[in-house]
Amino acid sequence: AIVGTDRKEFNEDGVFLSLSQVEETSFKGLSKRKEELVEELGRLRHEHRYELCAILVTEIRRHDSVLLAVGREELLCKLPFARSGVNEFSAPGVVSRKKQLFPAVCEAIRLSLD
Repeated sequence: AIVGTDRKEFNEDGVFLSLSQVEETSFKGLSKRKEELVEELGRLRHEHRYELCAILVTEIRRHDSVLLAVGREELLCKLPFARSGVNEFSAPGVVSRKKQLFPAVCEAIRLSLD
């Protein structure tokens, strides 16, 4: 299961979440696996009762990423990335879960709690 390969759990302001990351050389295979990955995120979210469960798919050559996420809509809609599908966000230039993705998710959590 790709989602569990490099996955970290967080508790931010009482909001439990899971953020995974996988590096790819190309996004070519992503469209074929997207549905499967979103289903896996959904199962993980349900099993652990996360409010957000996401995987950052990073194309290492172009320093570009796609974020697949499932969770509370109030939280998803506050993510600072362009939505390209129900569970898909474009995250150009985002390559670090720790330095870029996590702070963006923390800000979305704060905005969703206001």
